[in-house]
Amino acid sequence: MLLAIPGIFSSESGQHRVFLPDVTSRGSDIYIGDYTIIAPNVGIISANHDLYDYRTHNKGVVKIGNYCWIGMNAVIMPNIELGDHTIVAAGSVVTDSFPEGYCVIAGNPAKCVRKLRKEECVKYRNPHEYYGYIKKNKFAAYRKKHLAM
Repeated sequence: MLLAIPGIFSSESGQHRVFLPDVTSRGSDIYIGDYTIIAPNVGIISANHDLYDYRTHNKGVVKIGNYCWIGMNAVIMPNIELGDHTIVAAGSVVTDSFPEGYCVIAGNPAKCVRKLRKEECVKYRNPHEYYGYIKKNKFAAYRKKHLAM
């Protein structure tokens, strides 16, 4: 299940909603892959003011892959793609994409400080899967009753 955030956090299919405290999203779409963890006070910015007309927003897209880890106080700017197993160090400002993933990025602006060995990165599945706080096997009924989708 890939999360997408059209102003709100939701899945790729638009069927699921989730609340992430202290994550700031303004504007356009944000996609977050499975098993990605996001620390408090992270800014994911998918739109920004136009330099010549502050009333106008230039919208973009942010894509964060599976099994990523976004550290506390990190900021991800518009039009960024982070591949699977990307670790963003706390306090980093991500201004460039790292679509290949399997790396640790840090700094302002964030740069690759370490490559991860792909064969050592664990792709696990949680035996107790949830959509937000609802168990996977009960989500279809919940969606039908409460989400009008």
